[in-house]
Amino acid sequence: MPEFEPLGERLRPKSLDEIVVGRKLIEPPSGPLYTIATANLPISVIIKGPPGCGKTTLARQLTRMVNCEVEYFTGSTFGVNDVKRIAEENDSNKRSLFRSRKIIVLDEIHRLTKVQQDSILEPLESGRIEVVGTTTESPYHSLARALVSRFDIFEVEQPSQEEVKLILGRAADHLNLTIEDELLEMMVGRINGDVRQGLRILSYTEELKNKNDSQTLREFIESFRSNATFIDQNLHYDLASKLIKAMRASNERVALATLAEAIDLGEDPKFIARRLAIFASEDISIADNTALSLAVSALTACESIGMPEIRIILGHVVLAFSRSPKSRESYDLYNELAQHHRQT
Repeated sequence: MPEFEPLGERLRPKSLDEIVVGRKLIEPPSGPLYTIATANLPISVIIKGPPGCGKTTLARQLTRMVNCEVEYFTGSTFGVNDVKRIAEENDSNKRSLFRSRKIIVLDEIHRLTKVQQDSILEPLESGRIEVVGTTTESPYHSLARALVSRFDIFEVEQPSQEEVKLILGRAADHLNLTIEDELLEMMVGRINGDVRQGLRILSYTEELKNKNDSQTLREFIESFRSNATFIDQNLHYDLASKLIKAMRASNERVALATLAEAIDLGEDPKFIARRLAIFASEDISIADNTALSLAVSALTACESIGMPEIRIILGHVVLAFSRSPKSRESYDLYNELAQHHRQT
């Protein structure tokens, strides 16, 4: 039912000329995705980037360049039986003059379980399956090392405000909407680079177009302030640094307040847990050998416990680490010996 198709899907670029974000990755003659698409070799690619930045659009453009059959999955719906079936179909296709190759587009590839990851290792290595994955997570943290080594990984940066304005402006023209520049700027500021969210807001404003009421439209756009839950990239690192420094100085109140601020702004709990694991060995080390186990337990909990409960576990670890004795002995000694080794 096309009338119910989301605006983002209706307006998804169908040609290279329409792509705005990440275009350099796939544009001929030197775009790496273009090179991969035209190399006549098995494809194993992961495209990483923030939500709503156009990862799936790039994945689809890549498969169009290959002129292949495509099957779409998410990491949570892709099964071991799918791997076996598609590998067998590709084996059959190679023996046929009339059937084309098949490529798997795997959204949220970071959600693959260990069993799922293990199931694609051999067929990916041998070229029996081809995969284009997309993810908002770092593959180096979310996927097994053996699997990561089989992929070419490319990153799409968060769209600039100018890129977002261009995309939303095109969408408004498509909907025959007239939106004042001030209101368009306001919308861009609300969505923090998430084009998908911007298109959703724009599709709602379509219902208001016949009212020609700028104030109603302004109030509607302003109501989406709370939806901008993805933390600004600069603030992302600033708060991580502030948290580490506070724990290092045993300033537990500042550390917990910084943790609360990061979580409220939409920071990924797994990122915080990984920083805590590093802190356990870098700053606490042998002063308390249980610290690393506590941090790893928190990281494991992040995989199975979502918000808001995970904040309790992270708060426990942050408070414990703020109060822990500190030692950088293992960190400093390792660096000293590694430097000596490089010089000899």
